[in-house]
Amino acid sequence: MIIIKIDTEIELKQIELSDSKAIFETIDSQREYLGKWLPFVEFTKEVSDTPRCRTNPIVWLHF
Repeated sequence: MIIIKIDTEIELKQIELSDSKAIFETIDSQREYLGKWLPFVEFTKEVSDTPRCRTNPIVWLHF
């Protein structure tokens, strides 16, 4: 996996299935705010919905 360090607190990496819970928790805790701009938020109702972003990000954008 390639990791690009931006600074001491930020890094970019390809998401993995193991990231699903953290991604879901972030979406869930910021649902109202993120939902204004990201149409997939409405359809991400449980952790099992999250892996779709990894396997097919286009699905998240075109519900």
